[in-house]
Amino acid sequence: MLNLILGLILVIGTASAFWHLRARDGVPHPLAVARYVQVWIPIGITSGIVIGFGLIVSGLVSLF
Repeated sequence: MLNLILGLILVIGTASAFWHLRARDGVPHPLAVARYVQVWIPIGITSGIVIGFGLIVSGLVSLF
């Protein structure tokens, strides 16, 4: 049950971070153009979604 809750929190948090960091009116977010941060943003978003869905599946398997 805890895995399910944590997975939902992680997926929702990652999706909101993606939504927050997207370009608006053709102007990229300042973090998205920072030299050392721009490499880690796609890695973090992808990892957060994959790990979050893994936790959700783990939580659902443990329930049934």
